[in-house]
Amino acid sequence: MATLIGLSAILFGTLAKVAIAIYHPIPAGLMIAWLTRSRPLEWLVLSGGVLATVGFLGDILLALRWIFVGGSMEQSVHLTFVITTACVAGVSMVLSGFVLKLLLDNLDNRRVC
Repeated sequence: MATLIGLSAILFGTLAKVAIAIYHPIPAGLMIAWLTRSRPLEWLVLSGGVLATVGFLGDILLALRWIFVGGSMEQSVHLTFVITTACVAGVSMVLSGFVLKLLLDNLDNRRVC
């Protein structure tokens, strides 16, 4: 839970910083300059996609293990939490990447006008 809260705080903070730069055109900080130069959409989609895919594959493998092994599976409870965290974190990163790209495009359009 702490991992997801921390990741969400970082992603939402980044989105908020770009949104503020759109609506309040003051000299942008180092983070805005870095985000406009780098490729945050590609990085977030790639890393989030890999993380979500690994999590979903782990979920499938764990479900198959539960189906075919049967019985008590207490030792896999912690692994279930880790896999679920990876799935949620990966999907959050991918979705935030698309929103960040939209905001950065809007920021570039405002600077041109």
